[in-house]
Amino acid sequence: MNPNQKNFIPENLEKSEAAVREESVLQFWKKNKIFEKTLSKESTEGDFVFFEGPPTANGRPGIHHVGARSFKDIIPRFKTMRGFNVQRRAGWDTHGLPVELQVEKQLGLKSKKEIEVYGVSAYNKKCKESVWEYKHEWEALTDRMGYWLDMERPYITYENGYIEALWGIVKKVSERKDTAGNDLLFKDFKILPWCPRCGTALSSHELNQPGAYQDVKDVTAYVKFKIQQGRKIGEFEIDDSTHILAWTTTPWTLPGNVALAVGGEIEYSAWDVIKSDSIPTGRYILASNLVHKVFGFPNVPKRADYPIGLRIEQRKGTSNEDDYIFKSICVANFKGLDLVGLKYEPLFPFLSNLLPADQKSKLENAFQVYAADFVTTTDGTGVVHIAPMYGADDFDLGTKHNLPKFHVVNEEGKYIASCDTESIKLSGRYVKESDESGKPTLAIDIINDLTTRNLLFKKENYLHSYPHCWRCNTPLLYYARNSWYFRMSSLREKLLSANEHINWEPDHIKKGRFGEWLAETRDWAFSRERYWGTPIPVWETADGSKRVVIGNLSDIKKYSKKSGNKYLLMRHGQAQSNIEGGFKYGVWDFANNPDNHLTELGRTQVVESAEHLKGHKIDYIIASPIVRAQETAKIVASTLGMDEGTIITDDRMLEWNVGPEFQWKDLELFFQARNAAENRYTFKSEGAESFQDVIVRVGKMMEEFEKTYQRKNVLIVGHGSSLRSIEMIVEGFTYADLIKIPGSYNNFKNAEIREIEFTLLPRNEQYELDFHKPYIDQIELELDGEKLFRTPAIMDAWFDSGSMPYAQAHKLGEPVDFSPIPADYIAEGVDQTRGWFYTMHAIANLLNDTPTNNYKNVVCLGLLMAADGTKMSKSKGNIVSPWEVFEKFGADVARFWFYSVNQPGETKNFDEKTLDDVKKKVFNPLMNVMSFYELYRDTEAEEKEFKLENLNVLDSWIITRLFMVTKEVTESLDFYKFVEPARALRDFIDDLSTWYVRRSRERLKNADTDAKQVLYFVMMRLSKLFAPFAPFTAEELFQKLRHNDRDAESVHLTQWPDFFVDAEKSHIVIDRMKEVRQLVTLGLEARQKANVKVRQPLSTLFISASDLSNDYLDIIKDELNIKQVIVKETLEKGIVELDTEITDALRDEGDMRDLVRQIQDMRKDADLAPSDQVIVLLQIAEPQWFSNSELKDELMTTVGAMNIEWNSEGNNVEKQ
Repeated sequence: MNPNQKNFIPENLEKSEAAVREESVLQFWKKNKIFEKTLSKESTEGDFVFFEGPPTANGRPGIHHVGARSFKDIIPRFKTMRGFNVQRRAGWDTHGLPVELQVEKQLGLKSKKEIEVYGVSAYNKKCKESVWEYKHEWEALTDRMGYWLDMERPYITYENGYIEALWGIVKKVSERKDTAGNDLLFKDFKILPWCPRCGTALSSHELNQPGAYQDVKDVTAYVKFKIQQGRKIGEFEIDDSTHILAWTTTPWTLPGNVALAVGGEIEYSAWDVIKSDSIPTGRYILASNLVHKVFGFPNVPKRADYPIGLRIEQRKGTSNEDDYIFKSICVANFKGLDLVGLKYEPLFPFLSNLLPADQKSKLENAFQVYAADFVTTTDGTGVVHIAPMYGADDFDLGTKHNLPKFHVVNEEGKYIASCDTESIKLSGRYVKESDESGKPTLAIDIINDLTTRNLLFKKENYLHSYPHCWRCNTPLLYYARNSWYFRMSSLREKLLSANEHINWEPDHIKKGRFGEWLAETRDWAFSRERYWGTPIPVWETADGSKRVVIGNLSDIKKYSKKSGNKYLLMRHGQAQSNIEGGFKYGVWDFANNPDNHLTELGRTQVVESAEHLKGHKIDYIIASPIVRAQETAKIVASTLGMDEGTIITDDRMLEWNVGPEFQWKDLELFFQARNAAENRYTFKSEGAESFQDVIVRVGKMMEEFEKTYQRKNVLIVGHGSSLRSIEMIVEGFTYADLIKIPGSYNNFKNAEIREIEFTLLPRNEQYELDFHKPYIDQIELELDGEKLFRTPAIMDAWFDSGSMPYAQAHKLGEPVDFSPIPADYIAEGVDQTRGWFYTMHAIANLLNDTPTNNYKNVVCLGLLMAADGTKMSKSKGNIVSPWEVFEKFGADVARFWFYSVNQPGETKNFDEKTLDDVKKKVFNPLMNVMSFYELYRDTEAEEKEFKLENLNVLDSWIITRLFMVTKEVTESLDFYKFVEPARALRDFIDDLSTWYVRRSRERLKNADTDAKQVLYFVMMRLSKLFAPFAPFTAEELFQKLRHNDRDAESVHLTQWPDFFVDAEKSHIVIDRMKEVRQLVTLGLEARQKANVKVRQPLSTLFISASDLSNDYLDIIKDELNIKQVIVKETLEKGIVELDTEITDALRDEGDMRDLVRQIQDMRKDADLAPSDQVIVLLQIAEPQWFSNSELKDELMTTVGAMNIEWNSEGNNVEKQ
């Protein structure tokens, strides 16, 4: 756990009884490794594949994550009980802007320039640390809510093996073409949504993340472009006052204007504005059917064409005929094509001056009118101002007509230097500049400048939806950039076809949100000009004529610049310290005792090994300065006939210095201390070096050799630690991987020689293999002798998560499995239709010729809102802590709430009142039934064979209800439905508690074996049905009911219950009991109307025609406390009549029942068990009815009384 991480569980939370019970179950699962056993148990049905969408642990988990994880967990639990093997591998999404932005904030960095000054290596190291900031809380939440995931071996998107798999995908895609022969991977210079804050482009699916589009207030401008005079269009002659009007919602793009566009077939007209109080006078050309809008006067008619000479006037209402508010005349009409080629004066002078030499020649095509299909008359003037670098249509038009393309705005969204005139200073200003009130100050300055120069026709305030960076909330710019793309647009039909085979919940997502998105699929701009992410594995020559796409580590080695060196590693021969131990020479004799010479055996070992080197033509021997290594090197040199001058002593090959604290101790003590450390590779005592230090020094040495020597054969003589360190570097180790391995150490034997292939690979400062920036860009690759340069971008982080089907199990150096088994089930928020769901779908179809899916069934989850329906936010103070919910209600109540409150895809308002309803209506009744059963439990009856025949009518009904709810729950979960089965279980628990148990109470008290067997059967099966929905409660029930010698260890290791439903017979039983309950309800209403309590017996209930048997009628009699039920043929269906006459006998019986209730309350207050016999003391006189032996016996039996003493001093019960 990060020591700086705040305690995530709020203090002073009162733990509920439910929470205490759940934590006890949690300990049971851990102690007995129940989850692990579900993964390893026999699977009769084969594999069921589940994919976990990876979260990022640099943000805290919230209550909405509890919801998502509840839906993720339920199906794997269900399928496991159905006999499937469901592996559930956790994952961590570790790259991307969310991580970078958090680190920038922590470090106080505000731009990419500042990041590069800080250092990309140090910055990425901080990012790597940041992604784990809340890992402990995520793991704790996952554990506490009972979401079973394999957290011990998660896939992590920043690991080398994962990155290598992504490279393998990119390489395979780069080798593929669409049906038209176009490369699926391509680089292009296009307009992209650009975040000036983050300094990177965004993809189209990122642009559609929730909250990306926001309503903003902008200022729009109707701009006057002055046409060069002297040209005639038909009879119409352009004079000095003629302007063409163009409208823009982005005044900041006007300094980049190089052309105007009109619709070729659109009707345009020229107007002389002779007089106006609100717009400047002059001659204006604009689309005819927009004249009324642009001029903005009520008496300007809307027309598609205007006759030449038409006057539009509006007077002030005075008698003066020359006193006009507005006066204009139509002077010409023409098609848009007639305007093509008109030249106009540039709005700003500096663009022409700033153009580089290769763009200067294009100026002859600039500042004139072109026809374009994208021009409409929906808004504006029917004339579009063209700034090719800041709009997709503009860019395409610029390409078509060879217009200048030059950025007057840099990547930070600021005007470049020299964008100034005498009237306005733009250089260095942010294009979306605004003041504290949100007023667009730069746009207003540009408009004011145009007004001053008489180039503004008018301005308007404009409320519109504008895209923002979904990570940092910065307004985006549409900006021309080089980027790498996947050609998704050519796969549109394949994507749609594959989608037809996916089961979506809710179903409307298939054709709606997801299908509509696929129908408009655009090419995926997947490169990001950032730092913390998977580097794009494309290398090119300087002129771009040759390209290599790296697919794995082997490719890096293949194309890396070769020194031609060959390296052999040799450990010294046996020395005195090897046979006499460390107590004489110290641990490993790292201090270089001059008396620690090679033994005779050691010298012999070295000579024998040296003989094998004779064919290698050794050029240099690099040796440790320690005596035993020096002696070894000299023997080798002598054996090979080499001069001792070829031996180079290098201190970096020294033995591992374990420090003075352990120098003279048993070596085992050092390893015990080291292995007990948090990281055994960085462990060191004072004056010592860690094993990491050893790796770093030999790593530097090897890199130096590789850069210094060319085509040399080098023998390196050293010690086990330094030699093994070199091997680990060659193998591409990481400390994260090493720490997982419990200490296997492939040490060198004395005088053993091993050959290695050392290549300059991307390695970080600790010499771990590290594919990230900047290390990946420090290696030199070449093709045919030409140096290659990597494209500097990293990948869209969505590509990371979308590649998980291929990357999650990939091991470094192995081939990528491009045909993984698709997930049978995934679940995430509906926003992932444009995120994880889409990218997985896209990658599957990039890699395959035929429509392919990475998942079969997907549940899209709706948004989770606050209780009042508003968005949860810190500023509103309505954030809900998952831990408070767990402590107050327990995780099961929260889980069941998510399943039952509404459909998964619907928005949910998280309200504790509704959680409390779930607790009271589902969990409390269920646990009350369990408590009641335990009170009268008969374990011997549970052991007896239970037969589903000759059952009491209530028993038959509850068993039928159980089988029917089992059928409904099973079939619903099989089809990924959740509300229906959850509510079915809720209703069944209500029936079980309020009808069956209440009706069977006396049978259960009186040791009715059938009733006890039935309730045991029901509860045992119910615990299994409940297990996917409420795993803690189900386990608690099961553990109370299970028999150690015959039942599974856990409910989650049991087989899902089967069911036997005879539809016709089942409906008869259910319908008849339903009729009974309806009649009881009508009878109770009749009692209430007559104001007669149920405790007061009555004589007769008359019902309409019915075929209910006596068993059912007896239930009605008992429920309504009546003596008989009589069918009255004249009564209408649904009508009952109640005989409310109370005879003396009925009154006596009613009084007896009142007394029974009073005594039972006294027993309850005395905390007596049902079997306890008592003497009852009552203040009242003995009632007359007590002489009736039947009433007396019923009273004494019911209350468990041995005797009743009347006229006592107080009311009491005394246990006997």
